[in-house]
Amino acid sequence: MLVALPETDRAVTHIRPMNRFCTLSHKRVNLFHLPSDSFMDTLAAAPAAIAQPTPQELALSGAWTARGVGAVVQQLESLRIPAGTKAIAECARIEALDTAGAWVLQKLLLRLRDEGTVVTVRGLRPEFARLLEVVAQHVSDQAAKPAPAASPPPTALESIGRSAEAAFSEAFALLSFVAGNWRAPTAEAAKRPGGGR
Repeated sequence: MLVALPETDRAVTHIRPMNRFCTLSHKRVNLFHLPSDSFMDTLAAAPAAIAQPTPQELALSGAWTARGVGAVVQQLESLRIPAGTKAIAECARIEALDTAGAWVLQKLLLRLRDEGTVVTVRGLRPEFARLLEVVAQHVSDQAAKPAPAASPPPTALESIGRSAEAAFSEAFALLSFVAGNWRAPTAEAAKRPGGGR
C-alpha cells in the first residue's frame, strides 16, 4: 500500500508489509452466524442411518444432510410402527442436519402421524430442533394452501392461435436480425464518398 507523507517537499512512499493483509484472507468469517455451522462438517460424518431397536423406538444417527440422506430414504419408506401407539425417535446421535435432512425427517414424522402413531423426538440438539421446527412450519403452510386448479386443456382454436403467435414471434425475430445486419453495412457504405451509389 502506498502512502504519501505531506511533511516533506518530496512525496515519500511507505510500503506496509503484505503479510498483515494476506493472513486476513485465510481467516474464516462467519457472515450468517449459524449455530450449527461447527457441526456441519459432513465429509467426516457417517451417512444418515435409522434403526428400530423395538417396534416403538427409532434410533437416528449420522449426517442427515443432502449428501447423507440418500442412503436411508428407501429404508424410511418401508419403516412401520403399529398404528395407535406412541413411539420415540432418539436423535442424540445425529451428527449433522441441514434443510434436506430436516425435510426428510419431517416427512417421516408426518407419515407416521397420518398412520396414527404419535412420535416424540428426543435428544435432538437445540439448533437442529429449531431447524426441524422451521421445516415443519413450512410443510404445514404448504399443506394449508389450496392446490392450484388445473387449467382445462386448450381448445383446438386456442392451440392454433398459440402456434400462429409463436410462428409470428419467430418470424419477427428473424426479420429483425436480418434487417439489423443488413442495415449496418449499408449505413457504412453510405457514409463513404461514392459508396452509396
